[in-house]
Amino acid sequence: MNASLPRLQQRILLGSLLREFILFARWHALSAIILTLLVSALEGAGLMLLVPMLELADVTDSTLHGSGSHFFSVFSTLGLTPSLMTVLCIYVGLITAHSVLSWKRDVLTNELQLSFVDHLRQRLFDCIGATEWAFLARTHSAVSA
Repeated sequence: MNASLPRLQQRILLGSLLREFILFARWHALSAIILTLLVSALEGAGLMLLVPMLELADVTDSTLHGSGSHFFSVFSTLGLTPSLMTVLCIYVGLITAHSVLSWKRDVLTNELQLSFVDHLRQRLFDCIGATEWAFLARTHSAVSA
């Protein structure tokens, strides 16, 4: 039972820290989550665009032919002609958007981290400043005697 006590205390501390963070950075944390999801989606889209790009460049072997047919049907639905130049332009656009959103996400999460640490530090300083030092001195001198 004693072995589970530290784990329980860790869960309680983690829960209170998470609650404190959510109260501190509600909308900024949501923005960071949304940016992370967008970056992941753009990264996946960029990877999925590689197969049709390789098919258009005639680099793939016969086992991959036809795997980009869904991509080409999306092109025809949009009224675009699937050419290597068009796919490369879309790929460069995706990678650029991915880079910009990754940078924005990294800046936001670093600002969140630093401001949350400052917030916790300020709370600690306020608690230390509000401590009744006379009571603490009496308690400490009674313990040492």
